[in-house]
Amino acid sequence: KRLPFFTEKGDLLETPWKRCGLCLSGCNAGNAENGIADDKDGFLTGEEVLDLDFEGTALVVLSACGTGRGQIQCGDGVAGLRQAFLLSGASSVVASLWGVADDSTAVFMANFYETLNRETTPAEALARTQRESIANLREKKGQAHPAAWAAFGITGRNVAVYP
Repeated sequence: KRLPFFTEKGDLLETPWKRCGLCLSGCNAGNAENGIADDKDGFLTGEEVLDLDFEGTALVVLSACGTGRGQIQCGDGVAGLRQAFLLSGASSVVASLWGVADDSTAVFMANFYETLNRETTPAEALARTQRESIANLREKKGQAHPAAWAAFGITGRNVAVYP
């Protein structure tokens, strides 16, 4: 199956906002079969996120693989799903920069949310969760390669963490 990032002629859509998104319930049914996007295809594109109002949303977490990546747009920075949520009003977004394993991501996110309940900001919670992951990996494996703990980053307002 083709993702719905193509025109009816099979050409790549012109905007990166249409080429990034999330697969939701129903993405394997309906118009997704022919590769053409519509409002009820089970895909939430960056362009659709731009039409939503996330004003007042303190944190959006995108824990799927590569949700923090995007396409470089001259003058606009990186146009992708993370930026779409920020432009729609979310204060901060946690997203992954590369592929992540389901099992370790589930553990990491559970620890992150638990820590978030105790910390003052999402950035502090993410930093603490990453430091705890490093300590646990070093204890179990003798080393903590960044691929195992650094996939998630945070962007947005008030995300600076100082020692």
